[in-house]
Amino acid sequence: MIYVASNRMDLYCPVCGQRSKRQHCIQDRTLQDIPFEGKKTRIVLKSRKMECLNPDCACKCFSEAFDFVTLKSRMTPRLINLIREKVRDVPPYKAAVILRKETADVGKSTLYNLLHRDEILGLQLDEGLQLDERVFYRHNSDI
Repeated sequence: MIYVASNRMDLYCPVCGQRSKRQHCIQDRTLQDIPFEGKKTRIVLKSRKMECLNPDCACKCFSEAFDFVTLKSRMTPRLINLIREKVRDVPPYKAAVILRKETADVGKSTLYNLLHRDEILGLQLDEGLQLDERVFYRHNSDI
């Protein structure tokens, strides 16, 4: 595990833009990252919640944002890209087993959501990979 914390003294409210030094609480946020030296890697991110000092602002409390990860994500973008590369030629239910052994703890529903999000965003998927629901469920012939 890798522990990470911000060194910023104050943060700005995302709604009104006012600077705040008043800390409400600290939350640990665990992210999965690409393997390091063949081992699964987790990043424990100390994320602060701050109070907005502007009495007219609709946002009373906000979380610290980080550039290297999106809000509420449990994986880093570079892990997501690595997963997309590995899943490209393998059905997601088989890819989930492979990824759990070598790379990260992901399930077939996570892989389906990644592929579905790519399809919605208009990214190109390989011709051989179809987003057919049947490939996500294990058949008796696969056992």
